[in-house]
Amino acid sequence: SGGGGGGSEEPSLRLEITDNTFRGLSSKKPMLLFNEFKVPVVIIKLAFENCSTSNSFIVMERFKETVIFESLRLESSLGGLINIADDEVETAGIVLVNSVVSNHTLKAGKTLVTGMMALVFLYNNYVYNTESEIGANLFKLSSLGNKLNVISHHNRFEANSGSNSGGVWNLSGMKFSDSNSLYLSNFSPFTGGVLTVNAQSECEIRNSKFYGNAARDNGGV
Repeated sequence: SGGGGGGSEEPSLRLEITDNTFRGLSSKKPMLLFNEFKVPVVIIKLAFENCSTSNSFIVMERFKETVIFESLRLESSLGGLINIADDEVETAGIVLVNSVVSNHTLKAGKTLVTGMMALVFLYNNYVYNTESEIGANLFKLSSLGNKLNVISHHNRFEANSGSNSGGVWNLSGMKFSDSNSLYLSNFSPFTGGVLTVNAQSECEIRNSKFYGNAARDNGGV
């Protein structure tokens, strides 16, 4: 608790979860469920190996703070990854750094990151060989009035496929910026082998590289 006296500040609180592995588990419900947290959450070295869920592995309900994932690993599994499950509040944020998603399948209607939030920040992540069932995409994010800010920096997306337009990104009504990332051999069965952005979004891409991406209809990038 904070001490008395003028000018004193309340202590800064946060929840930190470190070094956990889920292996070979199957569930219709989330593996981790956070409900009405009012402090930031930091999750370090969390791994899902050969796991399956009909939901997302991590669900944050009525969550209004920032959650930081560092060195997260999702390997040979089935399901969504992170869901901010609140249809009204857009104050939460997702930060994903130094993480690897490989040989993963997104179930129908699921994405790696979804929900109502103010910020998605991705740095130095590697997403490889992720396939999407019907209605699923790696990152399918939408917002009203450009409230959501999506920042991607120094990430590598390789051999991924979406089931809708946009092999990696499907974005609507937001600010999107990408810099110094590598997009290699990603695919969409419709348009935009890498990216689909609607007219209500703002998009800026700087110093990123694109090789061998393709779409069945048009728009390799």
